[in-house]
Amino acid sequence: MYQQTVVVYYTKPLEDPEKRRAFITKTYTVLLIQFIFTALVVAACTLLEPVKIWLKEHFYLIYVCMFLYLCCAILMCFCAEKLMTTNPTSVGVIVVLTIAEAGTLGFVTSTKAQEIVLIAAVATVACFFVLTIAGICCKFDFTGFMSVMFVIFLMIMLFGILAAILHSYVPILRLIYACLGALAVCVYIIIDTQLIMGGKRHQLEPEMYILAAILLYIDLVMLFMYILEIAEYSKD
Repeated sequence: MYQQTVVVYYTKPLEDPEKRRAFITKTYTVLLIQFIFTALVVAACTLLEPVKIWLKEHFYLIYVCMFLYLCCAILMCFCAEKLMTTNPTSVGVIVVLTIAEAGTLGFVTSTKAQEIVLIAAVATVACFFVLTIAGICCKFDFTGFMSVMFVIFLMIMLFGILAAILHSYVPILRLIYACLGALAVCVYIIIDTQLIMGGKRHQLEPEMYILAAILLYIDLVMLFMYILEIAEYSKD
């Protein structure tokens, strides 16, 4: 997850509300474009049989998508300052990242039942909307818990490795891991929302709307993947 790897710079609360509103508008506009593109890719890969057949014949392309995502993660780690403003590097990262994530989701959802994908998609959008409202309205500042969440998420990832190893013997570990991961991402959505809206302790600067969109997009994708896992396990 991006928040665990990249160094993000924060500032004191801004005094100009117009800059903050413009920043929020830009962030969610970029996120909406990412969401629409990803939704179209997932819909095509899930509903169109010719596309599903093509993906099955070219399944190796999922590794290309994963490789592109890894490259973006490396750039986000070592070129964090470049993401602070709108420039060719930040634009290139968000474009490649969106294509890679949409492609990966397309391959994953093409192997799932349509009703499972639909349930996961609706649940993800609903959760994201509710958590965004919660992040805006909640008076408690979650932005000071980034370090705690980093440790918690690392523990969940380690548990995920254990669950993958023991899945054949203890199938319920798969469900527990997905639930824990979804809860962690939900907290991150609230944190990132408050960073965008302007937290009491930390917030993103107005020039960082590309970075802010990346944070929320990855949250959205991760939440969808975890909910998809939960929905599929529940069907089984």
